Amino acid sequence: MENLLQELIDVLEQQNATLADMLPAAKEHNAALRKNNPPGMVAAVMRLEEVSGTLHRQDKQREKLQHELAEELGLNRQARLSDILAGAGESPSISRLKPLAAEIKDKIEELSAINDINQALAARGLQFTSRFLNIIAPSDTNTYAGSGVFKNERSTSSVLNKTI
Repeated sequence: MENLLQELIDVLEQQNATLADMLPAAKEHNAALRKNNPPGMVAAVMRLEEVSGTLHRQDKQREKLQHELAEELGLNRQARLSDILAGAGESPSISRLKPLAAEIKDKIEELSAINDINQALAARGLQFTSRFLNIIAPSDTNTYAGSGVFKNERSTSSVLNKTI
């Protein structure tokens, strides 16, 4: 069991480092969204996708190790890390795992908060762009009347005078 715990510690340390790489990329994405910088957004998203792929692979390893540890401890195969820590007793490996798990949890919460802000900024940017496009080149709002006759509700096609 001690070998499995050590392998789990190694994978969690890798995940912790990956999350540490992900935080600056998420903050760069946030800054690019705030400054309306499309090239910066693309670069940050590409970096986030790269790091997230690494994190996904590491998470698969972590899940495998957690399943093995849970089975060895006689716990449900789907046991969470906190369940494994509680069932494993005290050892130097467990002493290292507890603060590591807490650090990872804090980073994930920070990333989640940044992602929520980024999502709101992106939605707001899309809303602004949509409204701006509607002012410049409005779409016709063609509908059918109650009698089934086609009618055009908009009398002008644009708010802006585009004649030269």
